[in-house]
Amino acid sequence: MAAIFGVLIIGLAVMGASYAHWTETLTVEGYVETGELAVGFEDCETNDDGPCCGDPAGSVDPWYDKNVASTNCYLEEQIGVHEEAPIYKKMVITIENAYPDYESEVYCTVANGGTIPATAYNDTISGTITYDGETYDLLFDMWFCGDCDLCRDIYIDLNGNGVIDEDEPCILYMDSYVEDCELLEQLDPCDILYAGMWFLVLDDMPENAVITLEAEMTWAQWNV
Repeated sequence: MAAIFGVLIIGLAVMGASYAHWTETLTVEGYVETGELAVGFEDCETNDDGPCCGDPAGSVDPWYDKNVASTNCYLEEQIGVHEEAPIYKKMVITIENAYPDYESEVYCTVANGGTIPATAYNDTISGTITYDGETYDLLFDMWFCGDCDLCRDIYIDLNGNGVIDEDEPCILYMDSYVEDCELLEQLDPCDILYAGMWFLVLDDMPENAVITLEAEMTWAQWNV
C-alpha cells in the first residue's frame, strides 16, 4: 500500500509540473520616422528681363544701349517649402531674339527645405537646336574654369555621330557657377546656395534658330 501511495504522489507531482505552466508575453513596439530630402530652386532673376525687340517694358541689353534681345526665367513644379517660401524642381530660361555677341546672366538660389543635409550628387545637360526646318542634337565640351565654375562650349551635332568634329560649329558659351563650393558638398536644412549661369552667343549661331537646353542636378543625402 505504501508503495502504491508513493507512486500516486510521484504521478501527481509529474502532472503538476506538466499542467501548472504560467506564461507572460512581453511586447516591444518600435517607432521609426524618416526625414525629408527637399532641395529646390527658391528664386531666379536675370540681368536682361522683360520683353525684347525694343519694347519699353524691357531692359537694355547688357553692354549695349538698345533693347534687342531678352533673357527671362521662371520656376515650375513645386516640391516643398523653405521658410514659408515655395521651392521648385525646375527652372526654365528663355532667351529671345538673340544675336552674335549677345550675353546675359541668370541668378538663382537653391534652398534645402527638407530635414536632411544634402550633397550635389550628379549633373547632366542635353539640348537640341532647330533651324532651316531641321532639328539637331547639341554637344557639350565641358571643363572646370574655376574652383566653383563649370564652363561649356556648345556645338551642333550636324552628322549625328555624338562626337564633336572639326567642321561642327560652336554656337554658345555657358558658364555655370556657385558662390560657395562647400555648399555643394553639404547643404544643411535651411541653407541657401547662390548660383548663376552666364551665356554668350557666338558668331556661328544660325539665324532664326530655336535652342532647347535641359540641365539637371541630382541631390542626395549628404552621407552617400
